[in-house]
Amino acid sequence: MKWFYLGKWDRNLWNVQPDGGVTAKLTVEQLKQFAQFHYPVHAMGYNWLQSNALSVDRLEKRVDEIIRSWLDRKQ
Repeated sequence: MKWFYLGKWDRNLWNVQPDGGVTAKLTVEQLKQFAQFHYPVHAMGYNWLQSNALSVDRLEKRVDEIIRSWLDRKQ
């Protein structure tokens, strides 16, 4: 599976601090378990030239669309 490479990254490059195992590497079994789930990522562009008020209105509409689409899938 493609996620095997995740454990090959040098975690020291991430400035990870030892904290009692909270940032320990994921095991193969954990990766297999998490691979069963769907984690959608939604993105949208941002126009730096327009006002924040217009941007937030556009973002609000997009979030509402995403919520509606997920609710419609459950029916």
